[in-house]
Amino acid sequence: MDDSIAERIKSVRKKCGLNQREFGRKLNVSLPTVNRIENGHRTPDAELIKKIWDLFGADLKWLLTGQKEQSSKGDSVSIPLLKKIPRSFDEIQGDSIEGYLSLPGLPEDCMSVRLVSEEMAPLLRVGDFVIFRKGEIADGDLGLLRDEGGKGRVRRYRHDDGGCWIAENPDYPPLREEGGNRAVGPIVQVVRVFTP
Repeated sequence: MDDSIAERIKSVRKKCGLNQREFGRKLNVSLPTVNRIENGHRTPDAELIKKIWDLFGADLKWLLTGQKEQSSKGDSVSIPLLKKIPRSFDEIQGDSIEGYLSLPGLPEDCMSVRLVSEEMAPLLRVGDFVIFRKGEIADGDLGLLRDEGGKGRVRRYRHDDGGCWIAENPDYPPLREEGGNRAVGPIVQVVRVFTP
């Protein structure tokens, strides 16, 4: 258990992979303010604590008291929504993170991307949030590939024929893990946002 609110806020920032400047930008506070809060020289006001709760899905009771208990947001886990897939997950910087998704029941080691192509239509649609984790992809499963430019591409993996990645949409050719295409991991969930 973290002893102070300063340490708890710092742990939220680090869990999100942000440096103090990036964390401050998202909260609309200066770098010196973040530094003073994390070093215990300034106590955050209620508005800032609420922003941390809203933006990063941190447990409100834990932020305030250090005790784990369900807040009104439930047992949501906050995961990064990536703008692009890094070559190595050790390289994830705050500027490669578009935002965060807070969803109940997700393993904490998941990440997400927003689908931007019709490759998997009609199964998946542009705008769907694809939640994945690093790891091996079993034959027949949906998986995430990283292309040369860092774009996440969802395909179904077929082990036969030397390992091929198939799109649901017949307008898109199969891909192989070669050149810039690299397997990232299996898809664990897809979230569709319905718009009226």
